[in-house]
Amino acid sequence: MTRRLPSSVGLPIALCCGLSLSLAAGCRTPSSKIPVDDLDGQESEAPKGEVAKVEDPLPVERPADVLPKEVAAMAEVGRPRELMRLIAPVLAMPEADVWRGELASALGGDLFDVEQWDQLGLDVDGPAGVGLLDIESQAFVAYVSLTDRGRFEETINRVASGGQGSGGVAAADFGYGRMIRLDDEASIVLREDVAMLVFVDRVDVAPRDYATTVATIDPRDSLGRTERFSWALAKQRESDDGMIYVEPNTLLEAIFASSEADYDYGVRRSQEELDAARLRGASRDEIQELERMLDEETRWAEERRRSEQAERAAVEDVLGRLDVAVLCGDILDEGIDAYGAARIPAQSLLRALFVPTEYESPLLTALDEEPVAALDGRVDLDALTRLVALVVTLDGLSIDELYAEIRSNTGVDVPGQLLPALRGDGGVAVTVGDWADARDLSTAKKSLGVAAHLGLRKPDEMRAILDALAKRKDVGKVLTRAKRGDGWVVDVPEWRKVELNIVGERLIVSTDAGFAKRVRDAKPGAQAQALAGDHPLRGSVPNPAMRMYQRWSWLALFEAHAPYEQTTEGSLYFMDEHSDLSPEEAAEVPRSKAFKKKAKELDKVFAKLNAFERRRAQKNHERFLELTSELGDAGVQVETLSDGLAAHARWRWAAGSSPLAVAMGGFMMMTSSMEDIDWSEHQRLSEESWRLQEELRAIRVADLDKAAAKRKR
Repeated sequence: MTRRLPSSVGLPIALCCGLSLSLAAGCRTPSSKIPVDDLDGQESEAPKGEVAKVEDPLPVERPADVLPKEVAAMAEVGRPRELMRLIAPVLAMPEADVWRGELASALGGDLFDVEQWDQLGLDVDGPAGVGLLDIESQAFVAYVSLTDRGRFEETINRVASGGQGSGGVAAADFGYGRMIRLDDEASIVLREDVAMLVFVDRVDVAPRDYATTVATIDPRDSLGRTERFSWALAKQRESDDGMIYVEPNTLLEAIFASSEADYDYGVRRSQEELDAARLRGASRDEIQELERMLDEETRWAEERRRSEQAERAAVEDVLGRLDVAVLCGDILDEGIDAYGAARIPAQSLLRALFVPTEYESPLLTALDEEPVAALDGRVDLDALTRLVALVVTLDGLSIDELYAEIRSNTGVDVPGQLLPALRGDGGVAVTVGDWADARDLSTAKKSLGVAAHLGLRKPDEMRAILDALAKRKDVGKVLTRAKRGDGWVVDVPEWRKVELNIVGERLIVSTDAGFAKRVRDAKPGAQAQALAGDHPLRGSVPNPAMRMYQRWSWLALFEAHAPYEQTTEGSLYFMDEHSDLSPEEAAEVPRSKAFKKKAKELDKVFAKLNAFERRRAQKNHERFLELTSELGDAGVQVETLSDGLAAHARWRWAAGSSPLAVAMGGFMMMTSSMEDIDWSEHQRLSEESWRLQEELRAIRVADLDKAAAKRKR
């Protein structure tokens, strides 16, 4: 059996075989379609009907050869051994020893030790994966390759019998393989050297008995021999460890079909209630109320149907007949190199939207500050306009109404003035100058900057637009003419000033005043050398239609904020309430010496509480920054193909880590962040602050009572 197979770059090993084994331990009611009794100790009769043999079946070359054609999504790892690069950092965590030992005890071998797979009958160098069989019946398949069927069945029986070695499950040869019925919902089919767990959650609505299909299907009728799957296989690179296969249109059609069944649920229920009321002779008032409810449900159902039909039409316009997409990946020691492709017809908006770039982006050459997130490329403006029109139509507006609203609010004529001024290329990057000091999180966002460029066909038209905006009273407070040069400045409250300049045939926007000058003078920025080499932002495609980049640690800066600080004044907002004095009169009453003395005590307590919260926020920020730093950075470049679109991606993470380890670390951080803090100190200070606030209120009430009494004399 061929080993060069599609695979999922992030598919957990336990999903393929651990799930099978755990289900074997929980056998319930035998299947009514193929009873366990009929399988025990006898071979199946010659297949009939759906599975009747017309000619000898083709040889099975890959797991997809025993899956039905209607499988719309599958993910597979060609060699599970490669996944251990992602899992190894998780296994190094002390917490992993417990569940790893429990699983090994149940299986009779350590699933996470590649040397022990063979004793379980599993092939660590053969394909393993999952697939979606049917959405409505929630039918799935998970599979793993075998080295020895006998050992695998022994493993199944060991788990099913609780380690006693007897009293396992019934199995028999069936079709072209061997069938193990676990219960109504789950079966294991051994076909060639692959074990397939078939699980159907809603057996009553399943279009077929999928376990029987897997056991009896001729590969010539399978997913693996379809033209779409062959196209996807051809996209694999020699170095790829895995592939995710999707048929987007098939999935969307199934999702829409599934939702259509829900349209009339309320109508059917209201009709049933009305019919029942009439049968029992309900009062006229009750009948009329039920008729009103039925009319409302009918109207709502029709509105939902129209809304979803509009959404479906919009999706079809955007995607066209996007019949197949594939994502392949090469797992590296410190990252993943991936390639994806989608076969899209020329008439779709998605394909028309992307246009190869013609100019070197300033974001690659003129940045001084380090880029931590970026989106850069070129689009077809007509396709973009059509896409925006589709989106606003779904919100109940027309594109003309949107243009009119923009013109009313800004004075800008989008179709007549703005769009003709644009070239279609542009980009924006979030940058970082100095990473924020965790001890002062209030400055975190100010360490972030922005740099952007926009290609122009008519620079003078853009200049006129910006000048007109700067003169408007409602915009002029934010956008103003620069004091030096011929640019503009946007003063963003509590952040940084953003400068806008027209340089040649580009609008340059940046918090870095030198960015526009470097673009004008064609001089490299401090980041140019790093971005000219092997960097995920630049990527391997010379002229992509789009570049995307993210360094995950910038999210820690974006999320950082100084904790709320309590103050004595902030806690006194009810202090001037009095039954005999108005708020204005009470506010004029001086605070007594006793009050001021007690307030100073509260100041000291709040200072300690605020220091506690700052330490906690600092610690949480440092943890989040450490986690996101381990995720490294990732870049994607989109290019146009003759039959669709392709994407090249690279994700680099920290040595000794992996996304799985970071996810586990994040979960542990959330669960432990409350445990490793001495909350007794916080509780003591909080209780002391509450006591002092009550004493302050009592003192203030006494002071106000005295003032009110004087007014009455």
